[in-house]
Amino acid sequence: MVGDKKENFSVDTFVSEHRKHASLEKLRDDLGIHLKFLRSSMIELINKDYADFVNLSANLVVLDKFIKNISQPLEQLKQEV
Repeated sequence: MVGDKKENFSVDTFVSEHRKHASLEKLRDDLGIHLKFLRSSMIELINKDYADFVNLSANLVVLDKFIKNISQPLEQLKQEV
């Protein structure tokens, strides 16, 4: 039942559309399967882009240091103006 890979999946909509055709237990089981699929997809994406993910963290640290380095000169310039 929960096979479609919609980006805008809504549990409320799913339940209201499928409740007439299946028991709540079946819906729960199907949603559990969908949750496992989503978790697996998330892990796959993280593993695929792991280097980029790690680099992003390192780049943010460098950016933070850069911002700290220019903050004081900018503040002085602001006071002079």
